[in-house]
Amino acid sequence: MLLRTLITGALILTSPNWLLASTDFMPLQEVKAGMTGVGITVFEGTKREEFTVQILGILKNINGPQRSLILARLAGGPLAETGVIQGMSGSPVYIDNRLIGAVSHALGQFTQEPIAGITPIADMIEAVSQPNLRPPSRQVSLTLPITNESFLGAFKHSLLQNNSSGSGLGNVIGRGVSQESANRLAALLRPIDTPLVFSGFTDDSLQFLSNSFSSNSISPVLGVGTVQNEQDTNIAIPLRAGDPIAISLISGDLFVAGTGTTTLVDGNRVYAFGHRFQNLGPTDFRMHRAEVQVVLPSLLSSTRIAVVGEPIGVFQQDQPTAIAGTLGMAARVIPVTVSLTAPHSSVEQRVMKFDLAHDQLMTPLLAYVSVLSTLTAYGREIGTATYTLSGSTRIADQNDVLIDNIYTGPSSAINAATSVAGPLVMLLNNDYEEARIEELSLAITAVEEAKIETIERVWLDQVRLYRGQVVDLNITTRNYRGGETLRTLPITIPTNSPTNLSLLVSGGPQFTLWEQQEIRPPVKPRNMPHLIRLLNNARQNNRIYVRLFGDDYGAVVQGEHFTSLPPSMLNIYRSDRSSGTTTPLTKATFYETDTLSEYAIEGLHLLHLKIGTQ
Repeated sequence: MLLRTLITGALILTSPNWLLASTDFMPLQEVKAGMTGVGITVFEGTKREEFTVQILGILKNINGPQRSLILARLAGGPLAETGVIQGMSGSPVYIDNRLIGAVSHALGQFTQEPIAGITPIADMIEAVSQPNLRPPSRQVSLTLPITNESFLGAFKHSLLQNNSSGSGLGNVIGRGVSQESANRLAALLRPIDTPLVFSGFTDDSLQFLSNSFSSNSISPVLGVGTVQNEQDTNIAIPLRAGDPIAISLISGDLFVAGTGTTTLVDGNRVYAFGHRFQNLGPTDFRMHRAEVQVVLPSLLSSTRIAVVGEPIGVFQQDQPTAIAGTLGMAARVIPVTVSLTAPHSSVEQRVMKFDLAHDQLMTPLLAYVSVLSTLTAYGREIGTATYTLSGSTRIADQNDVLIDNIYTGPSSAINAATSVAGPLVMLLNNDYEEARIEELSLAITAVEEAKIETIERVWLDQVRLYRGQVVDLNITTRNYRGGETLRTLPITIPTNSPTNLSLLVSGGPQFTLWEQQEIRPPVKPRNMPHLIRLLNNARQNNRIYVRLFGDDYGAVVQGEHFTSLPPSMLNIYRSDRSSGTTTPLTKATFYETDTLSEYAIEGLHLLHLKIGTQ
């Protein structure tokens, strides 16, 4: 017992500081060219191993004003064959048992020389000590109606903003290296790509998602997520500097997570990567353990393949020089259930369950690619296919946003995915109040045929029309197989209608386009309930819309339409135009109805009516 005690005491006295609970820091000004240190990372499994670090110099202002990188040559383990490895980001580096920072940068691609940039630990800690507020410029803005082009264009713009924020070489100054070498290295050094583990995605959707991240130092790799329930989290094994770590965006039947290395564990506070993940600022993403399966050497860029384990906390900051979070906390996620019914498939119904990260920017994009992957895995992305969608998005303290539509024809899967993700953009990026999304449920029926009906003919049974009269409106449609359907709808001629009326019969997309061009200006929501009402009242593809309208004066006031206004009221609204909340109208709707179809409706017909008096 005495011998064991003496040996244990000797080990404690001689162990490097990275094995101990507390950590001392070495300020950047004390780091000099020629110093030798030790780095800690995992090359396989969960065993932490040392590698040698030789300091070559300091590059100042490389990550912006007053931001520096420590330039170093690495050696040991497989590094001579692999060069700097994707997944090493965050590996802590010590000199004289004092932490100087994290391995974070490499010399681009097609190089196996293990030259790395080390982010100083002070820069990592300072960067993540930010106010918990997402800059408005990084939000995604959309208006109704949402199209696939507007949806993807908005995300491309926002991701480019994130990529450029907080970067730039600035006026690079070399210390310990010549100025010429400093300038050349500054142009070559890039953040080490973060391996992004995917599971459950089709090749096309995987390519789309990886392209969305391509400018943000992301490298997609196939992997496995073995996420357990939060209650099963094993907190008995402490997280240590040098351990693999992961940040997840989707968990469950579909899985997306970025993997790297833990730099510092200070109590329950965790610092990792030494560079951004997506440069999102404040975040609420799950933190996971990880285990390295294998290192894949490559002349292009060697990669560490990892298995993502159980959640152990939350990453709350994603900044240019680090990601950081807290152990023992649970991230806010959105449970998603997608039920796909394909009557002619070998498996008639498939049910997928997964959680999406709750984030202004990422949640809609993740929802889009998840639905698209589900559809293209068991159906078609482009070609003859029809998807009927129903479901809802549940929001805390608000009415549900309903999903009820049909998509057919070319790119039907893409349009269906946009219809689910688009409203999430408007909800999460609204200017009124925080939208806390609690659940998304979606049922999809897929058939490999174009279920389209075209409006062929529209007529009224009566020729002479009077105010207050109920008349039958006849609508003939022809489906994609050539079959005709006759629908008869009773409509009422309003008692206050003018002498001349117009009757519009249309499918949803054509109705929206016509309405924007001829009648109403785009409506801007004034608060959260109004936004939800607009989303739920959006025109659907599987309905025939009927409207009676005529020349009359009215106004759109704070998003609400008022028609047939008396002159006195109209003058009041006109006087308020300078506030930007009132828009005058010259046409009024006197009657409106619609009818449901099991097909997507195409076509638009307009009749001009003469209204008499009895």
